[in-house]
Amino acid sequence: PPRSTLFPYTTLFRSIYLRRAHVGYYLIDKGFDDLKAKIGYHPRLIDRVRDKLRRSSDDFYIGGIEVLTVFLIAAVLLPLIPNYSIFGGLSFAFLLLLIPATQGAVDLVNNTISSVFHPLPLPKIDLTDGIPADYTTMVAVPTLLLHEKQVRELVEELEIRCLANPDPNLHFALLSDLPDSVSRPRENDTDPLVVLAVRLINELNARYKGQKKFGRFLLLHRQRIFNARQGVWMGWERKRGKLLDLNNLLTGNFDAFPVKAGDTSVLRRVRYIITLDSDTQLPRGTAHAMVGAMIHPLNRAIIDPERRIVTEGYGILQPRVGVSVHSASQSRMANIYSGQTGFDIYTRAISDVY
Repeated sequence: PPRSTLFPYTTLFRSIYLRRAHVGYYLIDKGFDDLKAKIGYHPRLIDRVRDKLRRSSDDFYIGGIEVLTVFLIAAVLLPLIPNYSIFGGLSFAFLLLLIPATQGAVDLVNNTISSVFHPLPLPKIDLTDGIPADYTTMVAVPTLLLHEKQVRELVEELEIRCLANPDPNLHFALLSDLPDSVSRPRENDTDPLVVLAVRLINELNARYKGQKKFGRFLLLHRQRIFNARQGVWMGWERKRGKLLDLNNLLTGNFDAFPVKAGDTSVLRRVRYIITLDSDTQLPRGTAHAMVGAMIHPLNRAIIDPERRIVTEGYGILQPRVGVSVHSASQSRMANIYSGQTGFDIYTRAISDVY
């Protein structure tokens, strides 16, 4: 068969080999069952319960919610049966109780599972000494260019993220386009704000030129296209579209960024992308920790060449995002939805039971 046909299978076999050759596969992953059989391991009662729940997780979770919902409704309605008609007031009461009883059952099942299982942090490779060149990473910030002050703040925040996570193989890029317009944009969608962003990025690269511990800064600016449904010129798919266009640029399929600033040669080496909103911080060492999680053999994505889906490992990791005290005080809605701010979120990690 042609080499292009064999390549996905070669990559698949290599990923599977690296996964199963790692000691963690037998200590904390699917190989643990083989290890137990080899050494004659006799699990504790709680471990047997956990193993049973994992093997029948769907039945326990969904079935448990259904049984508890019926039980809670029955506990309320059974004492009322002698005094009310089943097809009258009791039917109406059943409908009223259905939603709160279901919510109560979900909370009970979630709390039960959370008390039985402990959070399992993902294994990571220690990259405090630096990100290897084979795993060059780009921090991408999709954004709109709105006004001069905002553009300057975007570039300043990009510099702050770099100073908090210095590494020669960690690069930082703004993925930009301009707001919607009813008039046709200029050629390559040039604008004074785009010119300003290009100049600021070039100045940033000049400031850190020769300092080997820092990566490069880039600006990738898209041109707007006409949206017939909305009758305006706009960036295709906005934030999602910028990331898709970035993937196409990195794989050499299509270049949707006519305006670029910075050393674009680094794009050929980029393996991973960390996506941030324009108002999201990147605390010290966070980038190295995320890349260290992605490149660990137990976390690397194993892709089925036929179905083109991830069967083991992860293609995308979403870290928990905390809200700062300052951000929570910006509005009443932010205060309501931000939860408890000012705490160390890493010592209070929780998982989504479902």
